[in-house]
Amino acid sequence: MLDILKESKGMLDYAIKVRRHLHVNAEPTSYELETIKYIMSELDTMGIPYENIPDGGVLGYIQGPHEGKTVLLRADCDALGMKESPNNAKGPKVCVSKNDNAAHMCGHDSHVAMLLSAAKILNDNKDQLQGRVILLFERGEEGGGCIYYVMKHIKEKGIKIDSCWGNHISVKFPAGTVSIQGGPINSGASSFEVEIIGKGGHGSRPDMSNNPVDCFVAIMNGIKDVRMKYIHPSSPLTYSVCVVQSGTKRNVIPETLTFAGTCRYYDTESGRVFRQKLRDVIEHKRRTL
Repeated sequence: MLDILKESKGMLDYAIKVRRHLHVNAEPTSYELETIKYIMSELDTMGIPYENIPDGGVLGYIQGPHEGKTVLLRADCDALGMKESPNNAKGPKVCVSKNDNAAHMCGHDSHVAMLLSAAKILNDNKDQLQGRVILLFERGEEGGGCIYYVMKHIKEKGIKIDSCWGNHISVKFPAGTVSIQGGPINSGASSFEVEIIGKGGHGSRPDMSNNPVDCFVAIMNGIKDVRMKYIHPSSPLTYSVCVVQSGTKRNVIPETLTFAGTCRYYDTESGRVFRQKLRDVIEHKRRTL
């Protein structure tokens, strides 16, 4: 019988090595080319067959000798497009991204390290498997939409998956702790980016212009009502507008304004309602301002 805890402890050094390699060599969403090469080289070393899905990621396959279900284990592998600080609250970090335009601030380097470690354990003991394990190393999780190409590939190939598991990390728990709880843990997300096209002009003659800033303010006020009026009070939902770009001079009315943000929710119906009401608010303001 496989002693999974003993096997897992034996993979610690390997997992740390993988995590640090990926952390130092971080690549942003949809540009994880060297990351994918590294993952494939590790799978080659383990003797695990795989497919490199263009723009989607890597699917690895571990087939047991006995009939059974197919379980997919998933890890994302892209970094955030940001510069990493060399220090944390305790002092200098053990390793820092050498890419000024990418940093693993969301733990995807750890996710890949965990999945590769699990892959080695499972592959070394695949004679005990009943069924098949599929390994998914997903590109472009941070808004790249690369999962579309993975799902398209799975559908076209007729791959049947009975269950899907994805590990995550959290600073809320000490190292070596595994947390399992019922119900939703991490929210779903919908992103939005909207360009408002007005009519530019001089700040002294707003009557001759159509200021997109005014339209944006009206849209923001309209969005505030959506949560209160249309979402069930027991359904958690938050939204944030994190980007607003418009204008260059204090006395020049801009031609355009772009705003972008995200909505987070546990219930998919609440997310659908927010998206539809956001469209309704934008369309209403477009026609009335």
